Amino acid sequence: MNYLYIIGLILTTFLIGMLYWRKYYSGINLMLKGENNNVLHISPLVFNTFLLLILLFSLGIFSMVRVEALESENKILKKELESDIFDDGNFPNQTIRTVYEEYNVSFAGYYINAEGIYVVCITNSSPVELIDLLTNENIKYILVSYSYTQLREVFKILSLNIEENGFLMVGLDIRNNVIEVGISDINQDLDIIQAYIDEGIVIIKVTDPIIPY
Repeated sequence: MNYLYIIGLILTTFLIGMLYWRKYYSGINLMLKGENNNVLHISPLVFNTFLLLILLFSLGIFSMVRVEALESENKILKKELESDIFDDGNFPNQTIRTVYEEYNVSFAGYYINAEGIYVVCITNSSPVELIDLLTNENIKYILVSYSYTQLREVFKILSLNIEENGFLMVGLDIRNNVIEVGISDINQDLDIIQAYIDEGIVIIKVTDPIIPY
């Protein structure tokens, strides 16, 4: 939408300049024929220079407003990213809270499966005492590759550069222990996140662009 506004502004300026140029020289031709004495006193060069200055000023103001808006959006986004879904301390039971607080390096989140049972995700390198704790408390668990801290770090990095990298979305998928990155073009250059893809912490999903209403 912003680019359309800029293109429209440039085209409008160009058309006004052309109309003035045509009116100016039409007036001169009529004056030479003795049919009209009302000639525009400002030459097309001066008029179009003035229009160009107005255009440059408008684009400058627009750019400044856009930069301020982006900075504001980034500040809000950074603040949101600093918060965490587990910060409120609302865990379904004390055992999962203990895993989060005392074994945070191994903690990779939790979810409710199809049977309505809580499943705790812990990393492959989890200590034996953590596995014993979950087993003794009859808590279902699965072993995964990445901790929640690792997932969050990648999620934060990619979320701060969504538009610049041409991503449609970035999501943290606890159940599948990955970061999802949505793109619209399967041939899109993904060199900037290729290392994450090769590592397996990021997966790519080709989807339709989100059209704002």
